[in-house]
Amino acid sequence: MAEEEDRDPLSPLPPVPHHPATTSSPDSSPLSSVLPSPERYLDLREQSESILRNYKRVDPSDDTTHVLEAFLKRLSKEGQMNLMTDLVSVPDKLRELRDFLVAAVLKPMKMAGGHPPNIPDSPPCDAIEESLRTIHPSSRDDQVDLKDKCRGRDGFRCVLSGLYDFNRAKEQRYPEEGSKTQLPCDSLECAHILPFALRKFEENKPVEKRNKAWIWWALRRYFPFIQGKIASDSINKPENAITLAHVLHVSFGNFWLALEPLGAYRRRTYEGGFKLVGTEFIPEIITFQQHDDSVPMPDPDFLRLHFQVAEILDVSELSWKIDVASREGTRMRCDIAPDGSTDIAFAIRTKMLMDI
Repeated sequence: MAEEEDRDPLSPLPPVPHHPATTSSPDSSPLSSVLPSPERYLDLREQSESILRNYKRVDPSDDTTHVLEAFLKRLSKEGQMNLMTDLVSVPDKLRELRDFLVAAVLKPMKMAGGHPPNIPDSPPCDAIEESLRTIHPSSRDDQVDLKDKCRGRDGFRCVLSGLYDFNRAKEQRYPEEGSKTQLPCDSLECAHILPFALRKFEENKPVEKRNKAWIWWALRRYFPFIQGKIASDSINKPENAITLAHVLHVSFGNFWLALEPLGAYRRRTYEGGFKLVGTEFIPEIITFQQHDDSVPMPDPDFLRLHFQVAEILDVSELSWKIDVASREGTRMRCDIAPDGSTDIAFAIRTKMLMDI
């Protein structure tokens, strides 16, 4: 049972707390308002800054204002408006608002992004059956189809480094025998922009169902430019995927690497003093190429959301804390119960995540 749960990277996520400014469920809570006049925006900004300045920390480790300011700095104007409206409506519940944002946005995006589905290249073998058991039944066939579509659209190249797909090169017998020119190749993967784990929830898991409802509500409220474009049942579409080399997929999924939409895309890295492997192949400005016009291009708004989350994780200094809590909890689980027969370590991992 524990082994089955751990297949979903969001299964250790503690229950997402209720949003302090709402009294209803996420299904019936309002999402966003129309961007008001500049005067109204500035008024809300001034009120919000005053509320944050006057907040009294519970203890020296209380990072409430730091996290809320990180969101305010990096969200779009529409997202800022919704957050400032929340701040002004619940000035005495800032800690609860901070906890909601971390639980409904940062933790799930960070945890889910670092665990993409593994889709093999060769469907006929037994290995694909084992791999696909970890994927929601309704999306098994979609995964292989999505990967094939994105690879064709992206010219069988990593959209960032330009490295060619190794398996495709073998199929095409490239370079020709006797050629001295070697085509730089790598193992390429289909990377979801909004994480695959945000797909449809299991109806028989009430905590997971409620968590994902709040997660999607929060994403639409604070990143309103995705409203009407994507939902839990439409994660697997080309607009939400790009072809990446394996090492860059890992960095992208963990929000150590992001793309800032500026017409083209500007490369952004969050290395924490370390050098990310593979980034030396990425130009500062990237322009996507469409090699199959029947397959839609990646949606810039999905990449904008990914970029803003990466910025917030970096500015709030919570990225590495979530990494450590998740990694240590997983290690404890393996140490305590290699056969997956106990839930003690699972509970420890959940508790560690609750403490962030």
